[in-house]
Amino acid sequence: MSYEFARNEIKRLYIEEGYSTRMIEAEIMVGRNIVAKILREEGLIRNKSESSKLAIKSGRKPTIKMDFPMTDEHKANLYKSRFPNGPKGFYMKNGYRLLTVGDNVNREEHIVIMENHLKRKLNKNEVIHHINENRSDNRIDNLSVMTRSEHTRYHRLLKHGLSQEALYDIFFSDMRVMDVSRKHKIERHRVSSYRKNKRVYTKILNIKENECKQGTIIRERGERPRAKAV
Repeated sequence: MSYEFARNEIKRLYIEEGYSTRMIEAEIMVGRNIVAKILREEGLIRNKSESSKLAIKSGRKPTIKMDFPMTDEHKANLYKSRFPNGPKGFYMKNGYRLLTVGDNVNREEHIVIMENHLKRKLNKNEVIHHINENRSDNRIDNLSVMTRSEHTRYHRLLKHGLSQEALYDIFFSDMRVMDVSRKHKIERHRVSSYRKNKRVYTKILNIKENECKQGTIIRERGERPRAKAV
């Protein structure tokens, strides 16, 4: 079968006979991708609505008509299938709540709450931090506005679970980087990086020199250091 003959046959079957690409593939033994390519080149490809109507008209696809009113139970089951978490106005994604009602559909709830609290939109460089690390706890007291760089530094510092004594030696003492590194088993480059960004880290963690001298552990009783809420 020549290419030109196949091209003309595909057009005939598609237009005159109302065949689908799958049916043309079976009829003339030409791959469906090639069939679709030729139809696109000729500008003949149907949209889904047209294809569905033609299939129903030709009897290839049965029509489904509801000749009875939808019951409340049916509506509830339909809503439940669309929103598995129930009629709470949100669904969960990556631990965050995304809204399903109102003017903020598909937006993260904690962002909407903070924007309403601040009475302005967040800047591109701002993120919302959950103080207790629970992404679904969107109480305003648990939310804090940070810049992206501050947020990254904050979690980097949390990762090492530094004691207050270590924080004092890093940020407020006159100890050499080497000595701090050996005493607290922290890589030298991290100590240098912490000291270089002292102002940012002390602001993020809301720590002061007199608090660090107490020598208490940041993660005592499983608690994490708290950033100052905005």
